[in-house]
Amino acid sequence: MDGPRQDATLDEEEDMVIIYNRVPKTASTSFTNIAYDLCAKNKYHVLHINTTKNNPVMSLQDQVRFVKNITSWKEMKPGFYHGHVSYLDFAKFGVKKKPIYINVIRDPIER
Repeated sequence: MDGPRQDATLDEEEDMVIIYNRVPKTASTSFTNIAYDLCAKNKYHVLHINTTKNNPVMSLQDQVRFVKNITSWKEMKPGFYHGHVSYLDFAKFGVKKKPIYINVIRDPIER
């Protein structure tokens, strides 16, 4: 599709957002770089989530804004969004199509 997709309806596969909640010292930079390397070939978008003051906990007002942005930004779907952001239950805001959250963790001693 060319041009804005704001009015277009996305199919199930296109209407997908994965939020990668980066955990420090768990190879998150390497994992994210893989997402950037593969995005063009696999036709998805990568977006860094930069929360206010790099605080992973958002105010209620910021949560509402975040949910609205994630669910309505069709031009960035399908998407892989990454950043240091806490889990947010989209269902409590009445969203039916919720993003998929993923994390990678490891024993920091094993680094």
